[in-house]
Amino acid sequence: MRIPRLVALLLITLVASATTSEEVDVTCPVCANEFRAEAWMSTNSVGGQDRDFLEHAAGGQVFLFSCWTCPKCCYTGSSTDFDEEEMPKDLIAKLKAKNPLKAAQPIDPKTKHTGEIPSWIRWDLNAQVVALDPEVKPAQLAFAYLRTAQTQRFEWESLGKVADFDARAEKLWNRVKAELPEGNGRDTTVAAARAYEKLAADGGSDLTAADRPLARVLAAQLFKSRGEDLEAARVLDGLKDVKLTPALQGVVKDIRTRIAREKEYIARAIPLLEAHLKTLEPAKAVSIHYLAGVCLRKVGENEKSLAHLQPLLENKEIPPGFREWIAEEAAKAKGS
Repeated sequence: MRIPRLVALLLITLVASATTSEEVDVTCPVCANEFRAEAWMSTNSVGGQDRDFLEHAAGGQVFLFSCWTCPKCCYTGSSTDFDEEEMPKDLIAKLKAKNPLKAAQPIDPKTKHTGEIPSWIRWDLNAQVVALDPEVKPAQLAFAYLRTAQTQRFEWESLGKVADFDARAEKLWNRVKAELPEGNGRDTTVAAARAYEKLAADGGSDLTAADRPLARVLAAQLFKSRGEDLEAARVLDGLKDVKLTPALQGVVKDIRTRIAREKEYIARAIPLLEAHLKTLEPAKAVSIHYLAGVCLRKVGENEKSLAHLQPLLENKEIPPGFREWIAEEAAKAKGS
C-alpha cells in the first residue's frame, strides 16, 4: 500500500508506535482451501480520528487486513471466524450446502494471500456474510458497510507514476509545511490539503504549469484520505478544463471512483443506522445520531443531516470536544 507522501512525512516520527503484524497460515472451514493472512499484534491511533470515528494508525490500518477472505469460496470474517473453536459452525454448514457469496470484482481462486484481494472487496463480502445471519442487528450490518466505505481512504493509485514525482512533491511540500498547525494527524492532513489547494489556486505563485494541477491532485487525495469526499470532489472540479498527463488522469479517475464507491456504501448504512436508533434510549443514542448526521451530509441529504445534528447542540451533557465536531458537521450541512 502506498501512503500519500505528505501522510508519510507527517507520520515519519511515529515509527516506534507503528502497527505490527505477522503472517499466518489459514485453512478455510468452508472449502478447505489454504492461504495466508496477516494477524495484527499491535496498533495505535496516532493519526487521529476522521469525523466518522475512523482512527488512523502509523504503520498500517489494522482493519484493512483484519478482514480475511478465502480466495476460493469467498468466505470472509475476522481471525476468530477461521478458528476451529470460535468459528460460526451453523453458518459454515449452510455455506457448504449452498454458497451465495459473490465478490464485487472477480478474485483469482489461486491467490495465495488474502491481502492481495482489495480490502473493499473483502469488507463487502464480510457484509454479505453478516447479512446471512437471520438474527443480525442493524448496527452490525451498518458497521460492515461503513467499514467497506472507509477502505476507500487507503490503497491508492500510485502517484509514483507521475514524472519526477518525488522531487516535485518535495518542492510542493516545502512550500506548504510552514502553514500547518500542530495537532493530530487528521487536522494536520486537512490543513495540508487546504494549503495545497490554496497554492494551486494562487495565480501569482511561481508554480509551473505542470506543478499547479499536481498540487490540486495532492489536495484532493489528502481530503479523500480523511473522508472529506465533498471537498475532494470540489477540488477535482477545478481540473475539468485542464489537460492532464496520463499519469495524473489515472490518479484523478481513481479518486473519483473511490468517492463514488464510498458514497454507495455509506448510503447502504444510513437506513440501518436509523433503524438502530429506534432501539436505543435517548441517552445512549448521541453518537449514532451524530454518525447518521455525518453520513447523511456525505450523501448530500443536508436537511436530514441537520435533523440529527442540531438537537445534539442543545444537549449540554455532550463534552466540549465532541460538541465542536457536531457544530463543524452542522455548519458543513448548512453551507453545502
